[in-house]
Amino acid sequence: MSDGNMVYPSVFLVDRKADLPPERRRRRHGNAAQWLLFMLVFLALSGVGILGYFIWDLERRTVAISDTASSNAEKMIGIQDKKEPGKPSAHITGCNCSTPGDGPLHWEAKNGDAFTFDIDYKDGALVIRKEGHYFIYSKVFYGQIECLGKKRMFKHYVNKKTERYSGELELMENRKFFCSSSQESSMDNSFLGGIFHLLEGDQIFVKVNEKSLLKMQGGTENFFGAFLI
Repeated sequence: MSDGNMVYPSVFLVDRKADLPPERRRRRHGNAAQWLLFMLVFLALSGVGILGYFIWDLERRTVAISDTASSNAEKMIGIQDKKEPGKPSAHITGCNCSTPGDGPLHWEAKNGDAFTFDIDYKDGALVIRKEGHYFIYSKVFYGQIECLGKKRMFKHYVNKKTERYSGELELMENRKFFCSSSQESSMDNSFLGGIFHLLEGDQIFVKVNEKSLLKMQGGTENFFGAFLI
C-alpha cells in the first residue's frame, strides 16, 4: 500500500492540572497559604524576641552605668566633704536699732538662724577672709504708724571699707518715699542684693538714714548676709 492512503490517528495534548479535582487544587493552594502565613508569624515572633533581648540588654547596661556613676558621685562628694566642708558664708539677723549715731547697724551673729562660716563679724560688719565674688544681701522692715501727713524719705544702703581706699565705699542703695498725705500709716520692706568682688580684710555693713523707723520683728524681717559664689 502507498503511504498516501494511510490514516494516522489524531494527537491530543492533555492538561494534567485540568484532570485534578477542584477540591485537590483548593487543598494545595490552602496548604501553601498556611505555610506562608506560618513563616510570616514565625519571622514576626522572632523579630519581637530579638528586639526584646536588645531592650533588656540595653536596660541592664544602663542600670549598671547609672549605679557606677552614682557610686563615683558619692565617692567624690565624700572626698569634697572631707577636704572642704563649705564655702565662706554668713547670715546675721535682728538688727539692734538702738545703736547711737549714723554708724552701721548691729546684728545677732550666733543665736537663732544667724551664723558665720569663714567670715568674721565685728562691730556690725562682716569681715572677709577669702578673696572672691560674693553675693551680698540685706532686708529691713521700716515705717511709721502715724504719718500725720509728713512725707519722708527712707534710705537703706550697704557700704564697704577696704584697705586700698580711705573712707567708705557705697555698694548698694535704696531710697523710698513714705507717709503721703493720704495715708494714716506707712510700713514697707527694703531689700538689696548684688554680686561684688571682695578682697581679704574688706568689711561690709548696712546703714540707714533713720534708725528710729526700723521695726524690731526678729530675724525674718531684718537680716544681712553674704556668701561666696
